[in-house]
Amino acid sequence: MHLRYGELGTIEPGKRADLVLVDGDPLADITVLQDGARLLGIMKDGVFHKDPQKGPARGHFSRPAA
Repeated sequence: MHLRYGELGTIEPGKRADLVLVDGDPLADITVLQDGARLLGIMKDGVFHKDPQKGPARGHFSRPAA
């Protein structure tokens, strides 16, 4: 992937972002990141893979087998 100047650094339209939107405070309780129902949105390179308004875009997210 080739990034152009100005695509990174802030969260705004036209920028690429990696975000995880969580229902809870992972600093207070890290286990909220293990509960797929509490992962409200997942964005990689500016594309939602789980849109907080629509749900998962493709497949589902699950914890790897132990």
